[in-house]
Amino acid sequence: MKKVAILLWIAILGTFVSKGQERDCANTKVYDLTFKEMNLYEKKATDIEIGYTPHESVIEIIDKLNMFNDKEMKQFNNLPKDVDYQPCIKFRRQIELILSNEKIKENGSYVTYLFSKIISFSDSKKSILSTMAARNKNYEGGKIIGGEIIYVFERKNEKWELIDKKLLAMY
Repeated sequence: MKKVAILLWIAILGTFVSKGQERDCANTKVYDLTFKEMNLYEKKATDIEIGYTPHESVIEIIDKLNMFNDKEMKQFNNLPKDVDYQPCIKFRRQIELILSNEKIKENGSYVTYLFSKIISFSDSKKSILSTMAARNKNYEGGKIIGGEIIYVFERKNEKWELIDKKLLAMY
């Protein structure tokens, strides 16, 4: 009887833990749509980082483009700090499908993709910032070649759709 109670307790605890992860992982669909929009599942990448904080100049560019109202712009100044998508098993698998060491060229160059945490304006409107930068394993320093793009998604009829995409900067 004691073993049954222990097994039941473990099963209940496991359910709570997995449900907690599901709630935290619900937003990762927006990353999947961004990866598809960028064709990353086909192109592959050597390095992907999730959770970078965009530079103030990028936020200023977004503000000047008048893409968002004042309330939404405040979200860019209060970017989420405590969201961790690493426990999301499905999300980690999505990233694993993209990563490939074969993308490192003979001269050591490769491309890194950085993604912001999801910026949530409401339950039906979200955004992700993405930076692409060319790097080299053999050489640290020099000019960086890349660009910054913003993706804006809206949920319509229980399905997320890309409603806007803008190139913010090239460097």
